[in-house]
Amino acid sequence: MPAEDRASAAARSRAAERTAAPAVTGVAMKKILFIAYHFPPAGGGGVQRSLKFVKYLPEAGYLPIVLTIEAPDGRRWTPKDQALMDEVPAEVEIHRVSIPDEVHTPGKLERAARELLGLRSRFGKAWMERAIEAGTRIAGKEKPDLIFVTMSPFDG
Repeated sequence: MPAEDRASAAARSRAAERTAAPAVTGVAMKKILFIAYHFPPAGGGGVQRSLKFVKYLPEAGYLPIVLTIEAPDGRRWTPKDQALMDEVPAEVEIHRVSIPDEVHTPGKLERAARELLGLRSRFGKAWMERAIEAGTRIAGKEKPDLIFVTMSPFDG
């Protein structure tokens, strides 16, 4: 087997070991309520940050409890990559909330007016309302040690 193939096989094996089990044993893991709009099976560049945090946090002694949107089936602008779910550790609990698909793309004038008036998009408002409701419920049940939020820039 060429050295390049052996290196690839070794890297895949190490990745599988990391995903298979938490690295911290015998110690109670701290819980993190991890709120991320972009999360697998959604694909694309915006998902990578959330995915890698959730993948590697257990190695540092933290158990993520993910709150995200429902799977992107049929969403206009969201690619789907089911293979990314293979990187999420088995012990990670994922809670999904449904949000309406954006049906209206505002033009420059409308965006400027919304920004000037401090108005949120219907889409951002729906995500925020549902995330707060679900996050409050999950936090009450799970009692996380930390709440971490990552997403596109926050609406004003």
